[in-house]
Amino acid sequence: MNMNELVQTTFKTISSCIETLAQLSIQHLQYQKNDSVQSAEDCRRDFIARRPFYKLARDKNLSLPCYENGPFKLV
Repeated sequence: MNMNELVQTTFKTISSCIETLAQLSIQHLQYQKNDSVQSAEDCRRDFIARRPFYKLARDKNLSLPCYENGPFKLV
């Protein structure tokens, strides 16, 4: 899913939206142009920063249960 598809997607839960954003963040790092990574260490640091966010999103630890099914406000 790219960003154009994301804005046209309807999510039933806030955790599914956050998990999709976390996946996109990892995919962006994986498929970005080579000149946007300064070094192997830079890439490693970016990857390490994204993995815990994805794990928290996947385990549904980034949203409060009372807000899980909306209503949602984009801010």
